[in-house]
Amino acid sequence: MKSNGISHGTNHSSPKPSGESVNIRKVETSVEKQETLGVKITDQETVSPIGNTPKPEPSNSSPVSAPSGSASHEENVNAGLHMSSNTNSFRSPINVQRSQVVMGPRWKGKGSEAKALANPISNSISDLQSSLLKSNSQGILSGCSVLLATNPQQTELLNQTCFGRPIITVDKLKQWFQFTLEEAFYLCFSLSCMKIVDGDHNLISNDELWEYMVSKQPCFVNSFKAYSHLRVKNWVVRSGCQYGVDFVAYRHHPSLVHSEYGVLVFSDGNANNRLRVWSDFQCTLRLCGSVAKTLLILHVNRNGENGIGSCSSPSCLDRFSVDERTITRWSPERCREDQQCLCKS
Repeated sequence: MKSNGISHGTNHSSPKPSGESVNIRKVETSVEKQETLGVKITDQETVSPIGNTPKPEPSNSSPVSAPSGSASHEENVNAGLHMSSNTNSFRSPINVQRSQVVMGPRWKGKGSEAKALANPISNSISDLQSSLLKSNSQGILSGCSVLLATNPQQTELLNQTCFGRPIITVDKLKQWFQFTLEEAFYLCFSLSCMKIVDGDHNLISNDELWEYMVSKQPCFVNSFKAYSHLRVKNWVVRSGCQYGVDFVAYRHHPSLVHSEYGVLVFSDGNANNRLRVWSDFQCTLRLCGSVAKTLLILHVNRNGENGIGSCSSPSCLDRFSVDERTITRWSPERCREDQQCLCKS
């Protein structure tokens, strides 16, 4: 017979289960209570390099600060939010079983996954790096972007690696690419494969370029740290303005796979006035869910480097760390159905 949704196959006259069985029963019962409350807490999910299966890793780092306000525990439950286990503001009062709910990649068409595995993004970036170094490429700083003239080979490699956007010109033999500040500084500073000059073709040092970009974009320090954090792990990172987030992250080229994550960037003492009230959470989660994306919070820990002049050069990036958190809406009914399927199997 069934008792509390758990199939035992014995009647009431069966002997009392052993201590081990009692422990298992307690865990399963706590899961049922968890479903009744509508709250699910999971461990931190760490974004893994492309080509490897993402694996959850435990973390002792501090979580993203939860929005302050008058939200009660009942409101948290009604919101149906599923947050990382390290977020103390959303800690469940019961002992829950920890698990991972990860949305897998959505490939575009048959054979897309095989093409991605056969041509890793990391290989294309290495080829791009070599090509730009050989040609001594120099980007031209123009306002809040950088322009680069490329040859046909570099044009193909930039398209494969999703750096910049091509600019249509009448000259078919010479292609121009426009880079965001994050993309340009990543090629110049992190990959060291491109130099940047001003309008008079005077070479700009990394420190001067850093100071210029921080003055043009006040949140550049945090956004670049988050951008480079994902790029180093071979995620393709594009602007997320059309989805109301800072970035979107693709497992491979956007022509082969849909983006998996909508990324918001936070830092110590600077939340950009986002996700401070429950309506912000609901709007962002609803939007990401409607386009089949998981909300990924990248929290940049400055580790005490918040004083004046502490970020005057790009060397400060080495002292920063990044915590990753995913926030998703959770359906108790769907989880119950999944558990029934697991019990039957």
